[in-house]
Amino acid sequence: MSQDEGSSARRPTRVVVPDRRAVVLLGWALGLGTLAAGGAVWARAATSSAVEAHVDLAVAGGDVAPGVAAGGLVVLTSALALVLAGPWLRRAAAALLALGGLLVVTSAVAGLRSVARAARAAAQDAVGVPELDGPVTVTAMPWVTAALGVLVVVLGAWAVVVAGRWGAATARHDAPGRRGVGTASVGTSVGTSGAAPGPARASVEPSADGPALDGDDPDLHATWDALSRGEDPT
Repeated sequence: MSQDEGSSARRPTRVVVPDRRAVVLLGWALGLGTLAAGGAVWARAATSSAVEAHVDLAVAGGDVAPGVAAGGLVVLTSALALVLAGPWLRRAAAALLALGGLLVVTSAVAGLRSVARAARAAAQDAVGVPELDGPVTVTAMPWVTAALGVLVVVLGAWAVVVAGRWGAATARHDAPGRRGVGTASVGTSVGTSGAAPGPARASVEPSADGPALDGDDPDLHATWDALSRGEDPT
């Protein structure tokens, strides 16, 4: 075995962990898609009455499978909780995300079995008689909804596995106390390092005849006292 083959064999396998933001955005996209698919037309039929010979019926997914809307709301809420929760709550939110997808799948499959009953109920509401003229035509939306639910289940199960590897959310700014301590430390270090070595400058006490000067800077209090006595501080 060559050296390159040995080094490649010893190299650990890297596991790609999806970013939390990507999982949240994908969960929101799937949740919104589920709500849109659940509100679309799932079946079409026709009926008649004494007044109209032909009445078209459009059966929405909410009338066929009410659990789809509830599952979509669970998906949206769980995806939002992934942003705000801690490590353990993130796993719980991910599990709830998978359960929301499972609710969508089971509701869509159960709705396919009750399409004819929902169409007769629509005929009852439209003409007052639960009779249909011809078979019920099912659209592709129930299958689309079920597929979205399966994707949510897979996403939630994967999020349960990788949620513990996500880093904790960091604050955008540090706390005011920490910022003050850091600033004070920097100021102290700069003042210490910037001071020139040598004896300390002695303070000059103000005299009775006029203000005392410390280098080029006058003592403002002594100057004010001199002006109060009518003396020229200069």
